[in-house]
Amino acid sequence: MFQLPVNGVEKSAVCVWDWTVIAVIPVNFTPAAAPPSQESSNLIVPLIDDCQHCCPCGSCGEEGDNSDDGNDGDDPGTATGSASDSDQSESSPDSLVSDHDDQPSGDDDATEELYAETVGVVGCAREVRYQKSLEEVQEKMNIDKVTVSVKLDFEPDNPMDTNAITVLVLLGTNWFPVGTIPRKKITKMTSAMRNNTITSVRFEKAPWYGFDEQGVGGLNCCIIVTKTGRWENDNRGYKYNDDLSGL
Repeated sequence: MFQLPVNGVEKSAVCVWDWTVIAVIPVNFTPAAAPPSQESSNLIVPLIDDCQHCCPCGSCGEEGDNSDDGNDGDDPGTATGSASDSDQSESSPDSLVSDHDDQPSGDDDATEELYAETVGVVGCAREVRYQKSLEEVQEKMNIDKVTVSVKLDFEPDNPMDTNAITVLVLLGTNWFPVGTIPRKKITKMTSAMRNNTITSVRFEKAPWYGFDEQGVGGLNCCIIVTKTGRWENDNRGYKYNDDLSGL
């Protein structure tokens, strides 16, 4: 209410503002100029902080700013690449290396998902011949920056375990053993090899110097074995020469 002079006499007047909300915008938004058909002096744009900009609720018309990267976390072992090694795929248990990518194709209907298992190779430091082969592998990967092919093979003549699985590397035109698969992983590796579900075997990184569980020092290595479908659990109850014929 305010005083307004009318014919020399002050009279009381009441001004009523009548406006409607024509937009809901963020507080940091700068209104654009009014269209030519409107008088900007009469245009009222209320600044209402109704939703944050890029709100993920979907009700305010803004595109959600989700931080989801599509990783469902199903399995931390979902096949991944390596900085030092290119992916390699196997076509059969006794010829386990090729240059195909072991990543999922994205066509869930046509291709099963691939899962990777990181395996620490055992016995590397106990054989001089293993160490010589690993020295050559280390030089090729660290200095020459080349990929060294790896494969798995059954070793039925192993004096300790007839179910042993040996890890071999390709140096020149020949394959050389560098160690064996740990006992607890024998069962599931045997099953995957017999069922021809392994798609690739590769080094996790170049061999490195360290000590094994018995304190023996030398070059050690880790491999990544990828297969179609999920891996079985480790069999910690496995004993040397157990009957695996039913796998």
